[in-house]
Amino acid sequence: MILAVFLVLIALCLVLEAWSRTAAPKALSATVTADKRLLEQGVPFHLNYTLENTGSLPRFDVHINQYTPSSLVPEGSAEAPFTAERVFDWRTPIGPKRKHTVRIEVTGLSRGRYRIPVCSLYQGDFLGLLETPVTRVLSIGELVICPRPLSDSPDLSSALGGFFGDLSVRRFLYQDPVLFIGCQEYTGQEPMKQIAWSRSARGQGLMVREMDHTATYRVSVIFDVQVRTGVFEKELFETACRMVRSVLEFLENKGTAYAFATNARCAGAITDSRYVPEGIGERHFLSILELLGRADGHCSFSGEDLMDAALYRQGGRVGIICCTLKESDDTVRRFVSKASLSASTVLILSAVDYLSDEEEKAS
Repeated sequence: MILAVFLVLIALCLVLEAWSRTAAPKALSATVTADKRLLEQGVPFHLNYTLENTGSLPRFDVHINQYTPSSLVPEGSAEAPFTAERVFDWRTPIGPKRKHTVRIEVTGLSRGRYRIPVCSLYQGDFLGLLETPVTRVLSIGELVICPRPLSDSPDLSSALGGFFGDLSVRRFLYQDPVLFIGCQEYTGQEPMKQIAWSRSARGQGLMVREMDHTATYRVSVIFDVQVRTGVFEKELFETACRMVRSVLEFLENKGTAYAFATNARCAGAITDSRYVPEGIGERHFLSILELLGRADGHCSFSGEDLMDAALYRQGGRVGIICCTLKESDDTVRRFVSKASLSASTVLILSAVDYLSDEEEKAS
């Protein structure tokens, strides 16, 4: 009797083994997603691995593995299904018409664009002797980690505050036609330069131009990554990206509309454009942060061409904030001279001035 039961069990195992080897893997699929595709440096996020069985029969052994970039560090790795080589490795059975999801908390240590390889999905047999690859896998493709802002930097805040002070003085000295909203009668208290002589000549008495001094300033931010002397320094470039983000946050908090342009090569960008038209708000801010996250340190064209293009696009904007790695040659000085001819106020920010502060705070 015992022998008969034993033989029946063996036969059943062989039948299940034969079935599991011939079962079509089309019912299995896997999807890899992230909470967001634009992430903050050093802030944990989740990678979501979802396994789905749309068939009417169970799968006894399903295996998923995937290599992850070394800069993406899993949190609580003792419990997460990661090997020492940063390979996500997950085995599980799954019933019919079921879906399983595992969420792994991961932290991006470094700014940059990371390609997430497509994970491998295998269907194992009943006895665990053979694995059949499954091709129905969807992956997020890439993640972009944007730079952190600079640590509390009084020097940068002071420089930006002085820049806006210069804009206020220039607005008083040189009337901006963009701010003109109409005319009013001369009261004797307005300066002579505000008299609208063409309107006064119509016989209505002396009229003065009325300006909207409550209008916010409009500026351009340019990020020049050209290395003119010496060799490329990664830490200096990372500090420059953080400095640019701090500038953008300052403008957002001040409610100042701004345009952005850079000559940095942006890896994997959908378009080759590195110019973001004037705007303000979260979407505008995040679109520029993505460019900073994708910047790989290579220069696409010269800083002089970048600065000339900024002057060409200047339009009604009266201020230019030029962020560079090092203020080291005549290119920047020529740019300042050209900008002064167009009545634009220029602020030059060099990342090398903030590099030592960041290194001290990091240590």
